Amino acid sequence: MNGTRIGNSGGPLIDSYGHVIGVNTATFTRKGTGVSSGVNFAIPIDTVVRTVPYLIVYGTPYSNRF
Repeated sequence: MNGTRIGNSGGPLIDSYGHVIGVNTATFTRKGTGVSSGVNFAIPIDTVVRTVPYLIVYGTPYSNRF
């Protein structure tokens, strides 16, 4: 993927072209310090696009869970 990736925990992860490439979920911090190490975790946008419709309709990411 080209470009710099920027974002904040809980928000969109975007590249330097302004394309949403994921959703930030967590930031790694050292225990007890509250200081970010600069390591973030995100859900890829393909997973989000595939999962969100099931969450809206069924309240779960699975269409046949119940």
